[in-house]
Amino acid sequence: MAVSRDFRYGSFRFMRNRASIGSDAVCHCGELCRPAGRRSNPSASARPASQGSAMTGQSYQCPCRIMLGIFCALAGGVILGATSIHVFANSWDDSTEGRPLLQVFKASDYQANATVKTVAQDRNGTLYFGSDALLQYDGTTWRRFSTGNNLVINGLAVDEQRRIWAGGYGDIGYLEKDASGQLHYTSLLAQLPPEHRNQLEVWGVEVTSRGVVFSATDKIMRWDGRSF
Repeated sequence: MAVSRDFRYGSFRFMRNRASIGSDAVCHCGELCRPAGRRSNPSASARPASQGSAMTGQSYQCPCRIMLGIFCALAGGVILGATSIHVFANSWDDSTEGRPLLQVFKASDYQANATVKTVAQDRNGTLYFGSDALLQYDGTTWRRFSTGNNLVINGLAVDEQRRIWAGGYGDIGYLEKDASGQLHYTSLLAQLPPEHRNQLEVWGVEVTSRGVVFSATDKIMRWDGRSF
């Protein structure tokens, strides 16, 4: 005995059979559905049910199922291939695809004559660059602040009070805002012992819990707020 069930896929109509104990079942596709590996026997259908072999638990090789599997595999491959081609084509046309956003500034934009050697950022996101002056960029506008002594800044650091510590060739100090919001430079060179002032070259600045540390070519100096 066989139980049939209709189902459709697009314009195709399939009939799937589920066999139970009994003789071979004829599928609506016109083919004979038989257990896997079972040989065709024309006289099998004439045997009494008591003489037929039990078919419980055996798999069936129905052409409908085979064709449906092939059709679905081909359709899936076509869809996947078309999607890949579409994504690749869009990526090819877009020159920024997969690349980080980058904006390039020229020396004429930030009005500096020397190479930018260091950068620091305060808690508000404002960027500071060390060159032949202090350069400030707030995401929209560039501003230039002179140290007043032609200091080429090699190292920068910003503390919690937004005071900007700077060091470079021949000088060391900090910049902070006045009441009007303008940055002004204060030199700390006079606070150094005389033997440490000559040929001073500061290359790094770091704000710590114990003060501001300046790293020079042949020495490390720490400013504790009153002295080095």
